[in-house]
Amino acid sequence: MKTVFVLGSLNMDLVMKTNVFPRPGETVHGEHFFTNPGGKGANQAVAVARQGVPVVMLGAVGQDAYGEVLTSHLHDLGVDTSHVQRVKGSSGVAVILLHHHENRILLQRGANDGLQMAPIQAYLQAQAKPGDYLLMQFEIPLAMVESMIPFAASLGLKIILNPAPAYAHFPKTLFASLDLLIPNEGEAANLCGLPPETTKPETSARLLYEHGVKNVVITLGEEGCLHYNGENTYFPAMKVRPVDTTAAGDAFVGALAAELAKDVPLVEAIQWANRVAAVTVTKMGAQDSIPTRQEVEDFFPY
Repeated sequence: MKTVFVLGSLNMDLVMKTNVFPRPGETVHGEHFFTNPGGKGANQAVAVARQGVPVVMLGAVGQDAYGEVLTSHLHDLGVDTSHVQRVKGSSGVAVILLHHHENRILLQRGANDGLQMAPIQAYLQAQAKPGDYLLMQFEIPLAMVESMIPFAASLGLKIILNPAPAYAHFPKTLFASLDLLIPNEGEAANLCGLPPETTKPETSARLLYEHGVKNVVITLGEEGCLHYNGENTYFPAMKVRPVDTTAAGDAFVGALAAELAKDVPLVEAIQWANRVAAVTVTKMGAQDSIPTRQEVEDFFPY
């Protein structure tokens, strides 16, 4: 079994349920408020750990109370946090409005912008083995993501990129170093320099593949996902009653990386990740909603 190194964000989610999204200048009453450890990188690391795969979190938190909670919670869920950096200032925070199973998120990256690359590169050079996986997203400085791709490739690591939030100016010269790219529809179109509103995912997938990405998996929300590696393969989503979609995409990405680290074929890994994401949306929260392997097997018995 390979190790998954997750280079990404750690945030504290401040979540409020509401019956209506407020309009400009309007104040509305929320129904319920709670805090929950999150961040795309941390969420995906938890999803890897919950599938029983060794995972190391490479990220940064602030020297505040949130930073302590974020790291201790990850550790309790089985993630190696020994290389999470503590930097000056506040930890990252995401303010989430939850409305009828949909969410809107306002993100302040905080300590994620203070992440230092040199110690991460030194650690990977000393500890990572060829064939291990590096999983990244776009909630850390983009210059770091762009620099880490050729470095990780030089070490023989397999590179998975979840290009979220959307970023339109990612260098196309780096696509050929990616073993797996996992955007949603809008992110895929942005990477291609195309309008998200009118671009079909099949078009984006083909263009990304032609730019050198070895495998493209575009998530389609409740419609499932599309895999492209020269031809289209569709995977329908599992039908469940959703409660909170906050971490569904992260659960899918982390579970997919975990299965690949076990040398599971990509098609089977996608099918399993679909199940993990489906169970995730049946529960409230981010990291705490991501199921263990046993929970998924109990929910979807074969």
